[in-house]
Amino acid sequence: MLYTKPYIYPLAFISLLFIGIICSCSNRKAYAPPTGDTVAAEKFKPIHNDTIVQIDLAKVTGLVFPNYKIQSEEPIIPDSISISADEETVMGGNYSAMLLLDSIPGKDFYTSVNEKAANDTCWKITTHLFSYIKQDSINGRYEISFYKGSQQIIVKHLNSDLVKKKTKINPDSLKVKTTK
Repeated sequence: MLYTKPYIYPLAFISLLFIGIICSCSNRKAYAPPTGDTVAAEKFKPIHNDTIVQIDLAKVTGLVFPNYKIQSEEPIIPDSISISADEETVMGGNYSAMLLLDSIPGKDFYTSVNEKAANDTCWKITTHLFSYIKQDSINGRYEISFYKGSQQIIVKHLNSDLVKKKTKINPDSLKVKTTK
């Protein structure tokens, strides 16, 4: 015969009754999480200085440019990267910028560009278009272009992960093979 202690059943009944009372006191309301922000909006404010990258054309090209100011800068977001547009900034290194010269450069400036281009293969000059494409020290690429007589200079910079590698094509592999 199994001996049971007489106080176990009343204790179990009282604890079940206590749990039932606690559950019924919630008036059948489900717990709802707070609807307000859990983190203050100030924590997510953009950093004020992350939208402007200082561009030193003399350092990039080795040529002294007339005074200029940055008119606009925008990040370049490639299609292959899944990033929200508001998450990428120009401080990331992939950007396009429009610079505005204080005045239209004189003949002396264009003469100095032509002299520099004679010794530097990064410069490509057509009748009115001057362009400069150079790989930087960390395998990124600068592209600078401007028209003769214009005050605008376009600057693009891509980090090394977005610069497409040039592959050499074997001319023999392009030949069509004929079968008999």
